[in-house]
Amino acid sequence: MIGHNFSVSSDIRSVAVSAHTQRCGSTGQLADEYVAVAEIDRDSWNQVDCANIRAIDPAELLRRFGAKLEADPRGMLKVQQRFD
Repeated sequence: MIGHNFSVSSDIRSVAVSAHTQRCGSTGQLADEYVAVAEIDRDSWNQVDCANIRAIDPAELLRRFGAKLEADPRGMLKVQQRFD
């Protein structure tokens, strides 16, 4: 999706990415919880070898772009503040 956004126009200089999951909270209601957010600039994205996509670890790639991916002791990803 990131590469597609950059391919739409050369005027696009950065893309904001938010990853979310759906979880049931204490009320039993299903809610979207953001677990990773990153802003990726075109120059940084151009360093990614998309031809070798099978070798890319998505979590590490997001971390490279500044996303915080943190898990609690049970391995559940912690909620992150999404972009407005």
